[in-house]
Amino acid sequence: MINRILGFSIAILPLYLRVTETENNRPSKDFMFYSIATIVVIMAGRKLRSLNAYTKGILLYAVIMAAYLPDHVFSTNVMVHTISMLFGIVFFVKYFEVCDEGDIQPIYDGMMIGSIIQGTIGVGGYFGIEMYHRLMDFAESYPNVYYSLAKERYTLDWIFRDVRATSVGGGPGNVVGSLGNSNLLASYICLTLPAFLTDRTKWFKYLALIPFTALILSESYMGILALIAGAIYYLNYRLQIIHKGWLYLGAIHVMFVAPWWVAPIKHVTFDGGRFYVWKNMLTGLSLSHWIIGRGPGWYPDQRFIMEDGQTALIQEHNSFLTIFNAYGLLGFVLLAPLFYRFIKAKDTNPVVSLVLFIAFCNAYGHFLIQQSTGMLIVIIFLCLGLKEVSSAKNLN
Repeated sequence: MINRILGFSIAILPLYLRVTETENNRPSKDFMFYSIATIVVIMAGRKLRSLNAYTKGILLYAVIMAAYLPDHVFSTNVMVHTISMLFGIVFFVKYFEVCDEGDIQPIYDGMMIGSIIQGTIGVGGYFGIEMYHRLMDFAESYPNVYYSLAKERYTLDWIFRDVRATSVGGGPGNVVGSLGNSNLLASYICLTLPAFLTDRTKWFKYLALIPFTALILSESYMGILALIAGAIYYLNYRLQIIHKGWLYLGAIHVMFVAPWWVAPIKHVTFDGGRFYVWKNMLTGLSLSHWIIGRGPGWYPDQRFIMEDGQTALIQEHNSFLTIFNAYGLLGFVLLAPLFYRFIKAKDTNPVVSLVLFIAFCNAYGHFLIQQSTGMLIVIIFLCLGLKEVSSAKNLN
């Protein structure tokens, strides 16, 4: 039952929009994620397994330090990031305890349906057909009955709100799906496309062409490159050329050297100015920041200015830097043993490992950790991945 709820949530969460005065549609999805996590906790049945003491210790450290590290505990960014992290941790723990790979097909079904929906909206946006935007116009409309002095009778008007700022909008070429951003759409699609490899009916696989087309049309380099890396990973799994650990090490190597590759090239724009901001951020950090970090929500409060001197980047656009800013290098040191166990273990479910590798690559140039529609998928597959490599001596 839980997997059915999660599969439905994966497909529907990107569509959820509560129009408010906010400048984008992410907050409404984040709050719906909190509700989904709570439902899973309430419905969780008999515990099938539990995390070992070391993993629990890391999670407890993350929770305790989240209250100790921030300088401005009343900052909206600090509170929102901390609350999101707490809900994510609780969801991760409870789902790991009850997840059953034998009943995972509803998860795959939700991923495929969600991918097709977002792909269809994205392709439609490219041609100026804003289906989701018009639907939101109607959903947020309401009847207004009043007495017209001019007509001397009661009149019914149907009032439409302009939700362009919080919905898609933008005209032809606007490939953003219902997520309001091409990078968010590309991240969601590259995470969900692997589910088509599990399809039980041959013809349904061809529908993957719709989200794949939307991904290409989005021109989101990080999403496209992450999917290409995933294709290499899957090909290696099929041919058994090298151990998957070398692919992770190769990806890490590219992440470190990419800024030096790009720096000498004039008029490069595909990094979106990220490298410039990352360099400025890392310059002059205190020793304590490097060691233990500054806690969740620190970065958005700094509002680092991009190279144009005007635009403030309120997310690192790099999930690894998000972890670094929150918990410093110590955070990576604590996670290293778990990461080592995972890459050392042989893949038993290629789709699970493929989704995690794509997420790993996509996290480099994207704020995946702050994206509830993506993290819902990532947390589920982290649990399934840990379950695969678990044994009496390592996780129980």
